[in-house]
Amino acid sequence: MTLAPRLERLVLFSADPWDSALPVVRVRGPASAAGVEVIPGNAGDTVWLDRIAEAQIVVLQRDFPRFAAFEAVVHQARALGKPIVYESDDLLFDLPDDHPLREAYSDHLFGLLSAIVQADAVVVSTPELADHHRQFNPNTHAWLNYLNDRLWTLRPPRPVPGPGAPDVCVIGYMGGATHQSDLDLIAPCLARLLARYPGRLRLHFWGAPPTAALRDRSDVAWTQLDPYDYARTAALFNAQDCDLAVAPLRDSPFNRAKSHLKFLDYTALGVPGVYARLPPYTRIVRHGENGLLAGDEAEWEQCLVELIESPQRRHALAVGAHETVRDHWLMSRGAVEWRALYETVLAPGHQPPASAAQQQMFVNVAAVVAARQRALEAHIGELREQVQELVERRHELEEIYASPAWRLAQTLGRWRAGLAPEGSRRKRWLDALVRLTQSNK
Repeated sequence: MTLAPRLERLVLFSADPWDSALPVVRVRGPASAAGVEVIPGNAGDTVWLDRIAEAQIVVLQRDFPRFAAFEAVVHQARALGKPIVYESDDLLFDLPDDHPLREAYSDHLFGLLSAIVQADAVVVSTPELADHHRQFNPNTHAWLNYLNDRLWTLRPPRPVPGPGAPDVCVIGYMGGATHQSDLDLIAPCLARLLARYPGRLRLHFWGAPPTAALRDRSDVAWTQLDPYDYARTAALFNAQDCDLAVAPLRDSPFNRAKSHLKFLDYTALGVPGVYARLPPYTRIVRHGENGLLAGDEAEWEQCLVELIESPQRRHALAVGAHETVRDHWLMSRGAVEWRALYETVLAPGHQPPASAAQQQMFVNVAAVVAARQRALEAHIGELREQVQELVERRHELEEIYASPAWRLAQTLGRWRAGLAPEGSRRKRWLDALVRLTQSNK
């Protein structure tokens, strides 16, 4: 039996900055732990096609296909015989209506679908994502997120406070700005708890700001994070202190396909968490053993009250979470699986998911739709310019009609028509005055 070549080097094309979370968590982190070199294939829309020749595998990440050079990358990879892996961590085809990036991504869905169909393999972060992407590419695999123990320290569980320790509990939350609607879900509950435990409860948000109902309170803190430097963010958050953490999610297909990354991050702090009762967390949280799961608002309040009032309960859950991550979810373990998965596309006899003719047919259809979309966008742009021009002309006319010079010209015109005989000296004088006022309006 012929073994697959050992993976030594790949080239990554990503729309996200090189040091931001997605490239580090999904590709650069596991590659580094597995001893695989990752070459940057682009910086924004600047693409280096020559680097494809240096790598064994070409990785197209998430929304890179929105760049104009996407097809050139695919063409070059095919010309050089380099297998293509499409990599993603979100269900971009089913963003909620209130998601801040829905409109931005909607213009590029055909490009993303084209990348999925043409890829030799697809690697995603959850089983739910894998089920969705497998409809378009049967060579789809789920590689779940692990805690990068080169960037994070798995801190021991916080000890139970001794006698005389301050009786103050801090609830923490860490996440990006796109989770605002998820925070809104439990904001009323958090506000009630602050009122229920005055002086005994504080909230601390890292990254996403507090919702409007919780801002400008002395018992609510907010620390901004650098979204473009994941290592720095991990180091900063890993050094923070809180007593428990929350991970709310609204129930939607998009959120059901998200990963359990917050469980790993919170456990690294040595604290327990209350998590949404949805697939991102139900696959890893055993309710009452290594965390708590909550669905409706009443459950959230019940779980939080339980942990606020019992340091012993917090400690027991933190111990369970610590053991879960230590034994199963460290990158040093997950990198072995990651490497083996990527090496499958290097194996002799690996078959692409569709024939070249089928792929080309889809690419042609996608190109036609994309061209039609660009034409419509250009036409819309022209119409907007015409509307703007008409609006500006209307404003000019309104300014003219409102000017003293225009009103004086109208008045003089009426005087000339009603009071001055044709050919008289007064008529000639008024004519000259009207011309003067009109030239100055």
